[in-house]
Amino acid sequence: MIKLLLNFTIITLLLLISCGVSPSNENLSLNDMKNASNYSRLEGLVEIKGNEVFITVNPNCKCRRSFKVVGSKKEELKRLNGLFVEVEGYIKNYTPWSGEILVKKIYILEK
Repeated sequence: MIKLLLNFTIITLLLLISCGVSPSNENLSLNDMKNASNYSRLEGLVEIKGNEVFITVNPNCKCRRSFKVVGSKKEELKRLNGLFVEVEGYIKNYTPWSGEILVKKIYILEK
């Protein structure tokens, strides 16, 4: 019985960590993001939800991923709402389906 309870506890902790419930993911500054993240490219749809801007990769698929835009390029991307873009920047993944991107370059893919 104790082994079963121990196994359940370990599995629960692993699930919580893999789903991004770790407090270490929260509230990174832009400088921390540059140091802790990978510089990469994303291709996706620009979407606005409230005051936030997101780049959604594979927007019409169950496997879509949404990245919240942070930094100075956020306002420029707001004007591109509904367009597909390719962006370069520093990416911080929080879960397999979400993260943040500090955008450095924007390429419009369609008009």
